Amino acid sequence: MKKYILFLLSLLFCSFVLAQVNTVQPSIMVVPFVPEGTDIRTSLDASNDKRQVIAQISGAFADKGFATKDFYANFKSVSNNAAFETGVQTDLKSQIIASSGADIFVEADVSINRQHDGNSVRVALKACEASTAKVLASKIGDSGRYYTTDIGKLGAKAVEKTMESFLATMQQSFNDIVVNGRSVVVNVSFSEMSDYNTTSEVGDSGEELRDVLEEWMEKNSYKNYYHIQGTTAKKMIFDDVRIPLKDENGKNYNINKFSRLLANFFKGLGMSVDRDLNGGTLYIKVR
Repeated sequence: MKKYILFLLSLLFCSFVLAQVNTVQPSIMVVPFVPEGTDIRTSLDASNDKRQVIAQISGAFADKGFATKDFYANFKSVSNNAAFETGVQTDLKSQIIASSGADIFVEADVSINRQHDGNSVRVALKACEASTAKVLASKIGDSGRYYTTDIGKLGAKAVEKTMESFLATMQQSFNDIVVNGRSVVVNVSFSEMSDYNTTSEVGDSGEELRDVLEEWMEKNSYKNYYHIQGTTAKKMIFDDVRIPLKDENGKNYNINKFSRLLANFFKGLGMSVDRDLNGGTLYIKVR
């Protein structure tokens, strides 16, 4: 009887935890797909029909209760910023996403097909975690061919066909991040002129740097989860380090904040480092 009661209590606890996780809905920004090498402004100005479909997609998320961010408003804000340098297209998309504060960006590739026997719209959706660009869900919806010139309605039909399964996959992936943390890669290397390597003895204990770094990673990774891909004298790669979605104060936590923490660790050992971020990968180079 006692075991049965404990079993029921554990089920109730698990149900409570799952209920809490499912209430955490991410904020979303729908981002139009722009081919590599194409100017974003030119692409946005080229098709009013595609902008209309993007609005349909964003509206579909809002109808499901998600907080949505306006891509075009953020685009104008970043573009009008005096500090923005024209021509730096590689960074423009990431600047727009970062300025929006969205948890997830959904890249929408809209294809409009016009034929004599009717028109159709195909929408390819890809949801990515904003901080790391990790893919959370990917689906394709097709409106089917109809005798109509109302591209907005065709876009809505394409979105309707794929939205339920897309949202289910995306939310499940986001719930995993809430529970288990974001997965980031940490690549530690040494400059050619550096006096250090992974086997250098550091600190008062005289332990090798690789051992001290692993101990730090265990203490500072979310739920102490990390994995080492490999170690050489000049490189140490952690291919899966978990960081939390929120900090202890409930504020957004991202890979940049984690990188500052790691840089301070090296500083405490008397080392200077350079740090670079590329999507979900943090590069640390010890000088």
